[in-house]
Amino acid sequence: WKTAAEAVGLKDRFIFTGHIPYHQVPSYIGAMDICVAPFTSDSNQASPVKLFDYMACAKPIVASDLPAVREIVGGSGCADLVPAGSAEALSEAIIELLADDSRRRTMGASGRERVVEKYSRATIAGDVMAIGRSIATARRRCA
Repeated sequence: WKTAAEAVGLKDRFIFTGHIPYHQVPSYIGAMDICVAPFTSDSNQASPVKLFDYMACAKPIVASDLPAVREIVGGSGCADLVPAGSAEALSEAIIELLADDSRRRTMGASGRERVVEKYSRATIAGDVMAIGRSIATARRRCA
């Protein structure tokens, strides 16, 4: 990627960090105006974890339109979904968002609200507990 950016004269527009420790991720996400999650249709993303991080940091997202991504963002309006593998659609969505500060803030707030409501540890723990109670109740009925 570094070579490609340099070849088209965009080297000064990108920072290639390499791997960073997870505890530093919020600082890096916080520095972004838009977070992207591009995937190809064959990427087999069961749960793209970076989306949860982006949403928790209240950042607008441009992501590939895959079933797992649609399930996570739901109808929250926190992400613009583009066809998987389409660099043109991805770049157009990013350019449009860069021009609309108000929309970016609204999208970020929507993502934060959704991740807290649906994917917080407390919410997930409650869901697991409910499933456990349901299984226990069903077992008692069968006994």
